[in-house]
Amino acid sequence: MQRTYPPIDWDAANGRTRILVYLHGDAPGTRWARALRAGDRCVVFGPRKSVRLDAPSGVILFGDETSLGLAAALASQAPLHLLLEVSADADAALGQLGLRDAQCCGRNASDTHLIALEGRLSALLQAHPAADIVLSGRAGAIQPMARLLRQHGVAAAQRQSKAYWAAGKTGLD
Repeated sequence: MQRTYPPIDWDAANGRTRILVYLHGDAPGTRWARALRAGDRCVVFGPRKSVRLDAPSGVILFGDETSLGLAAALASQAPLHLLLEVSADADAALGQLGLRDAQCCGRNASDTHLIALEGRLSALLQAHPAADIVLSGRAGAIQPMARLLRQHGVAAAQRQSKAYWAAGKTGLD
């Protein structure tokens, strides 16, 4: 099984890394993470450049619980403006990762919460026009946010997307 997890810490010299895995559903990555025990050896490739982690002017990150590892990695390298759709209270995890300034919005089945998130993303774009934008997490939430970025005229070089999951699908990162 191969999955992509952004490393929060990467120590190639000692052969150690630290990742955060959100356990949801019964997906292959969830089953692997639930079976993992301290001291288990894993084959790890990385880090790779699927998402740039070098934005000195700051990053606006839109995502969900599966994006928290990426958020922690980005926060250690640049000013981070975090916007999340969440299915449950994420305050404890955000606090442990030092991401206390995240803007969270509860996810609902009809996706009407995305309207509020579009407004918040528009406000962040106005407040931080030079920031790089990363859309991550649920594919169905990334699509309307990507449309919003195009409507705002955000250049392709300033934005990137990484879908970690989609309802009813397996095999995404």
